[in-house]
Amino acid sequence: MEPSWHFAQMRPMDRARDPSNEAFFTADTLENVSEALVREGIQNSIDAALERGEQREVKVEICLETSPSTSAKNYLESLRAKGSQHFEAGLPDELKQGLRDENLSYLTFEDFGTKGLTGDVKDFGLGRSGDNAFFAFFRAEGRSPKKEGNLGRWGIGKHVFSAASNLKTYLGFSIRDEEPRQVLMGTASLQSHSVGDTDYLQDAWFGVSSGVGETEAPLPVEAHEEIESFRKAFGLSRSNETGLSIVVPFVSSRVEYNDLVSSTIRNFFWPILQGALTVLISCGEEKVTLNADTILGNRSGLKKEEREEIEFAQWASDLKPKDYITLPTCLDSAPKWLEQRERAFGEETVKAIKEELDKNERVGIRIPVVVRPKYDGLNRRHEATFAVYLERCRHQSNRPKFIREGILIKNVRSGSIRAARALVSIDDKNLAGLLGDSEGPNHTEWQKDSQKFRGRYIYGPDTILFVSRSVLEILKAIDESDKEGDKKLLLDLFYLPKDGGFEEKKSKPKKAPKSDSPEPPPPSIPTRKKRYEVKKSERGFAIVPGPAPFKELPAKIKVEAGYAIRRKDPIKQWAEDDFVFTKAPLRYSVKPKGLKIREESENVVVIEIQENDFEFGITGFDRHRDLTIKTRVIKSKDEKDV
Repeated sequence: MEPSWHFAQMRPMDRARDPSNEAFFTADTLENVSEALVREGIQNSIDAALERGEQREVKVEICLETSPSTSAKNYLESLRAKGSQHFEAGLPDELKQGLRDENLSYLTFEDFGTKGLTGDVKDFGLGRSGDNAFFAFFRAEGRSPKKEGNLGRWGIGKHVFSAASNLKTYLGFSIRDEEPRQVLMGTASLQSHSVGDTDYLQDAWFGVSSGVGETEAPLPVEAHEEIESFRKAFGLSRSNETGLSIVVPFVSSRVEYNDLVSSTIRNFFWPILQGALTVLISCGEEKVTLNADTILGNRSGLKKEEREEIEFAQWASDLKPKDYITLPTCLDSAPKWLEQRERAFGEETVKAIKEELDKNERVGIRIPVVVRPKYDGLNRRHEATFAVYLERCRHQSNRPKFIREGILIKNVRSGSIRAARALVSIDDKNLAGLLGDSEGPNHTEWQKDSQKFRGRYIYGPDTILFVSRSVLEILKAIDESDKEGDKKLLLDLFYLPKDGGFEEKKSKPKKAPKSDSPEPPPPSIPTRKKRYEVKKSERGFAIVPGPAPFKELPAKIKVEAGYAIRRKDPIKQWAEDDFVFTKAPLRYSVKPKGLKIREESENVVVIEIQENDFEFGITGFDRHRDLTIKTRVIKSKDEKDV
């Protein structure tokens, strides 16, 4: 039986409505429709992962095809023609115009290492829908088969695929470890519409007739010939592996290759770095594979701060259990920092955190918390932990990044921190379940009044606040233990001032706070004594030992230089005609002592300190221009001697 579109006629009692789910994927916290598609698609794939011990390994392939083959064009034209009257009546005018422009682009989204859409494909009832992934994906809205510990909860994430289609349509081909093994079905979300004198509901399905009831509710395609024709037309990679392949026909021009790449890195860098996720993205001749070995080399499309965050996350993902500092076990009462400060931050704990920061400029801290869900009137107790990673950095204001089971939660109300970078990872299934239940449909923030969260946990709102404020409370404890210390993080920044030189862009004045008492500045990591100093020399600079020698050698220092430009970042604005470290007139001001040059190119040099009695300097810079020098101790397992 040849598949076709199935539209249901409206009855007098049916409500005429237009789909509104797309609004969930256009929030201000999401960059674009590409990011919404990546976030929803990949998190669904991670949730559907096959268990291999404790490690989930998922591969996702995303292909944006703007020059489809003849067979793909024919399939797309046939798909549109089979429901042409309904699409013409049920699509907004701006989308119909896009279809008239003959935009035959499409997108494929395939996952591997996953279960596929399991469940009885002939089940139309609600009674067993909670365990039926096929039912939830194609026949339900706002219902999800996902349990605690899954990334999604709302059962509407799939609508991002129709939102990305000018035809408001997507098709899914799934291979399962049950009968029928291969199934193909499609769905469309239009407006309530009329064809001739007949009114129709907004939802439609692409499949074969079931003969169930007067409306002949559709079933998925199972015929091998039809599925092979579909698979070959769109060049799908899936052959016999379980999982789900989605085709978004007539894909919107708002979906772009570069956005797909940057959004994948930005939102899923954590599972990629941990080896739990690999993503292949292609568009014509452009292709990229994102895995633990390649992600750092493909982050150029991100902002500088985001690139640095991913480098930091690489260090954090490699941290061994023995390398963490673990806070004492929390009490069974509501987890509130104010009441547990002395217990959580004893003198020895704070000292250990500070010493680790002094030694490595980075530290991993594991924090325990008790999760108490309510099930059928019973209160259960689960001991959970989450991790906080801290790093010294030069930025004056940052917001901690929160990652729940691999997905970035972008809009957690955590407050800002100063001169530090922080990453918070929640991988414990019980704590992740609590936080996931508090998220809205687009999974960008934690809300104590969320519909799926209220009343489900004892101390639920307190637990959200406890996790959200963890970074601020840790920094506050460190600050208070070092009242005499400098409240700014060590920045080895050397700047030769001159009239008309580099100036930071001034920010607009902020409104005065409503309270009479001024708001305290964001917490920061107290500075330790410098291990080295950058000093001015004749037409250049020198790096010499500081008052606190390096405790561990060798140690690498990255040095960047640039001439000051008004209202611009000197390092970013460097140009080859300014200077090159390896070319005259620049030269060493003294013979390097107690160190080795490991890298020297353009405006960057990396030196490896081998003895605490060392000296390094470069001279020959333009005496009429202002020079900015930025330095930082670096550690990277991937670095090689040059």
